[in-house]
Amino acid sequence: MWVAPAYIGTGIGKELFLDAMEKAATLNVREIEIESDPNAEGFYERMGARKVGEVDSEIDGQPRNCLACQSTLLKPEPHSRHPQITQKVNN
Repeated sequence: MWVAPAYIGTGIGKELFLDAMEKAATLNVREIEIESDPNAEGFYERMGARKVGEVDSEIDGQPRNCLACQSTLLKPEPHSRHPQITQKVNN
C-alpha cells in the first residue's frame, strides 16, 4: 500500500497505519514486518517502527532496495482506539 505523493503529510498515512495496527492487534498479532520505500523511514520511525535492515525488491519492474522495519504491538488501552506500538529491540 502506498500513499500518493499529493497526499503525503495530510495524515492519511498515519490513519492507514494505525488502522492496520489496530486490526493486527485484534488478531493477536504481536509483531509486524514492513518493507517500504527508503524515503518513508522517518514516517515509520514516528509510528514506532524500527529499522532492521534492507531488502531487495522490485517496484514497477525495476529492482529496488527497500527499507525493512519491525513494530511490536501491545494490546490497546481500554479507552484507546489504537494499539500501543513499541520498538522491537534485538539483543
